Amino acid sequence: MSEEIANQVPNPAEVTYSAADIAAMNLALWKFWLSLIAILAAVLVAVPVVLVVIDGYPLVGSIAAVDWPFTGIVMLFVVIWLIVATVLKYWWSGRSGLLGPIQFSLTREGVSFRNRQVEGVAFWTTIRAVESAGNRVFLFINRRTAFIVPRRAFESDTDFGTFVSEAKRLWESNHAN
Repeated sequence: MSEEIANQVPNPAEVTYSAADIAAMNLALWKFWLSLIAILAAVLVAVPVVLVVIDGYPLVGSIAAVDWPFTGIVMLFVVIWLIVATVLKYWWSGRSGLLGPIQFSLTREGVSFRNRQVEGVAFWTTIRAVESAGNRVFLFINRRTAFIVPRRAFESDTDFGTFVSEAKRLWESNHAN
């Protein structure tokens, strides 16, 4: 028996990502997106206020200098752009063959992945978190990138639950040191 097979934990999964998986990933990152939008809104409001105060007008009256319709339109444009960019990235990834099928296996060393273009192992020490949300488990490589393994990749809820609990157990055992 080869060393790779001996080190492999049961329950490999084969996944082809859907638009819903990508949307779920973006929802899992809602704090990041909300922070980005809030910072942009704060800049759009603060710049005119600061410029009016620098000109010598009182701070209380400087709020009138904010062009609220412009700020609203810019914020709406940013939100629409984020949605469009996500859809375009999904479309391009699909054309490039990056959305699947991808085979994931849990090993003692990390998460083994393989598709028709790349194969490798993300070691447990490089995985920042293992989080389950709804019918998906996210294996975060950094704050905004994760392997997504949906429930539909398994024959039963029990197999999915075993995969999730084993991923959490292996991650915790490698981060306990």
